[in-house]
Amino acid sequence: MNLRNVLALRLRELMDAKPDLDTQVKVAKRARVSQSTVNRIMDKQSSATVDTIEALSKAFGVTPSELLMLDKREAELLRVFNLLNEDEKFRILGYLHVSASSAMRHHPGAQLEFDSGRSVAPSLQAASHRASARRPGSGAEFDATEHNEKEGGTHRKRGNT
Repeated sequence: MNLRNVLALRLRELMDAKPDLDTQVKVAKRARVSQSTVNRIMDKQSSATVDTIEALSKAFGVTPSELLMLDKREAELLRVFNLLNEDEKFRILGYLHVSASSAMRHHPGAQLEFDSGRSVAPSLQAASHRASARRPGSGAEFDATEHNEKEGGTHRKRGNT
């Protein structure tokens, strides 16, 4: 679905959810745009400008990105996420990536990357590397003996004496 259709659909959903903005006239007045602009957007006759998208999002109390999202759950997730402080966002993103990594085991070709912009402790990097090397179905076997020799450890791989 293209963004023109998404915007028209989301406007209708938001208008249905907010009685004080349930008509094009009310939306136009609150957003300080013309009613014909709202009408053309909702009828998918014209594309909205960035300024119009910002005005409409402010009128409904949502972010521009929420206004352009098709899935209501994604929009809700983004709305709640934006209420969190930076530390909470970091932890939530970490959790989501761990959950997604687990789900990706069922889709071997999928790729997942996460760069929070924060440095990661070497011990956490090593643990992450070990966990990904032992991922079931990956075809990669983690050699603990080789790893321990590099790290100077004394642990042995199971089954070795």
